[in-house]
Amino acid sequence: MLRQKELLITVTAVLILLPYLAMLFAEGDNPQVNSAISIFDERNYSEAKEAFEKIIKENPNSHLSYYYLGRTERKLGNWERAVELLKKATELAPDKTQYFRYLALSYFSGARDAGLFRKPSLAKKGKEAMIKAVEMDPNNFDARFVLIAFYIEAPGLFGGDDDRALEQAKEVRKRDEVQGYKAFSIYYSLQEEWEKAEEELLRGLKKHPDNLTLLEMLGSLYRRTDRHEKALEIFDKILKDDPQNVYLHYTVGSLLIEMEREPQRAAKLLNKFLDMYRAKDRLSSRAYFKLGEIYRKQNKKTMAISMYQKALQINPDNDDAEDALDDLED
Repeated sequence: MLRQKELLITVTAVLILLPYLAMLFAEGDNPQVNSAISIFDERNYSEAKEAFEKIIKENPNSHLSYYYLGRTERKLGNWERAVELLKKATELAPDKTQYFRYLALSYFSGARDAGLFRKPSLAKKGKEAMIKAVEMDPNNFDARFVLIAFYIEAPGLFGGDDDRALEQAKEVRKRDEVQGYKAFSIYYSLQEEWEKAEEELLRGLKKHPDNLTLLEMLGSLYRRTDRHEKALEIFDKILKDDPQNVYLHYTVGSLLIEMEREPQRAAKLLNKFLDMYRAKDRLSSRAYFKLGEIYRKQNKKTMAISMYQKALQINPDNDDAEDALDDLED
């Protein structure tokens, strides 16, 4: 049975890894496709789904549309449909490393959500697709980071292997210095060797003090190890330099809630996140739940109920929001 930490595979890929959304292919010269991609980039996934489905109906060989439609379905929580579409994209364009990376991520999403007996085969298929992505482009560091996570988190019976994780980290370092610091920080963090993970990031920042990705990873490490003041200081610095960092608004708002500090600022940050993020998914559902918690502690019952209801409207499986709403309505 895959361990519950398997979720880290997908979370690491989503929150730490740098998405190459700007990587367009030759087919991207099609105005209709570009328009649909813009809708996707704005996180309007329902509308993006309709746009890509229309393109595919008119052009069944549009590999880029299958790729983005697969990613859209994954964002909407439909991992099986995502796998189907991304497999089609790899068949139409077998030379696109990113197609295989997102196919792998969709398999991993399935391994997280599927029943006991399907988990092993889905995890194996995800690993194979991610290895294929690396074979096609050895500098696909995103794919290598996910493999590091997989080899550490998966049981040995299903392909877990700490030595292979270390090999991936070493290969990244050999190819790119900054990415190497990230790789080893991920490697050590997933094994909860926090001091070594911190040392990697501090060494990287000493050489590259303006690298916001390394800095954000350091802040995340401090938060994970309950050094909240240090984490907040780092995150605030990043927000000052990069005020359009969508996810960091959510992170800082959540951190302030954990620290039981500045509830007005926390609410402002979470509302700003929702304004910029726009997508209706599990993360936005969590943001509404957290807003509900802020208003609940302020005895603003009506506002809290409204936030919990919005959280459940987006994600009916948000048990925290459901429990909180039941408590307030009793």
